[in-house]
Amino acid sequence: MPALQSMLANSYSVYLDDIDRSSECKIARLWSDLLQISFSYQLLRGSFAVSTQRSGFGSDDTRR
Repeated sequence: MPALQSMLANSYSVYLDDIDRSSECKIARLWSDLLQISFSYQLLRGSFAVSTQRSGFGSDDTRR
């Protein structure tokens, strides 16, 4: 995620699969801190975390 942070649009979603694993939980916490976002955790035939944001990084509104 740190490598992609500068490429995020003003509106974006982040999905992290297999969130029931301890390594993925750690990644979700790190990404939450880095991006200042929160994840909702879904346990539906597997597990994943999703965060949908309405504002991105920087002032460039043309990024998609």
